[in-house]
Amino acid sequence: MANGLPGRPSSYSDEIADKICDQVADGIGLAIVCQQDGFPDHKTVRGWILTNLNGFFSKYARAKDFGMDYQAETMMQVIEDEADVQRARLKVDTMKWYISKIAPKKYGDKIELTHSNSPIEALNEAQLRERLAGLVNANESSAADRSDPNS
Repeated sequence: MANGLPGRPSSYSDEIADKICDQVADGIGLAIVCQQDGFPDHKTVRGWILTNLNGFFSKYARAKDFGMDYQAETMMQVIEDEADVQRARLKVDTMKWYISKIAPKKYGDKIELTHSNSPIEALNEAQLRERLAGLVNANESSAADRSDPNS
C-alpha cells in the first residue's frame, strides 16, 4: 500500500519474508503462498530471490529444503488417511516424482555406474603422450589412405 491503495505489498520486509518462508517450509509452493491476501505476487518474491534481497535467497532455499523434507515425511500420512489404495498410490507417486525433480540430490534416484570390463588404467604423462601420438599417427594414416586415389 505504498501509494495508499489497497492491494498486494510489493516492498520487502523481514516480516513478510518470514511468513513466506514459514509456509514454504511447511511444503506449500510459492505460487500458492503468494495467492493469499496480504502476500506479494510470486514474481515480486522471485525478484527478491534472484537479487538476494536482504539475504532472502538463503532463507528461501533453507525453507524450500525443509518443505521437501516435510513432504517426504508426510507421504506415510497420505497412505494412512486415504481409504482408496489406488488414490493413495497416485498421491504418493506424484509426491515422490515432484520432490525427486525439485531436490534430485537428496530425493532423486541413485544411479550406480559400473564397468564390467577390465579396469581403466591410470597413465602417467609419458604413457599418455605415447598413446596420443599413436592415435594421431593412425588417424593421419587413415586420412591419407582415403585421399590417395591409387590405393
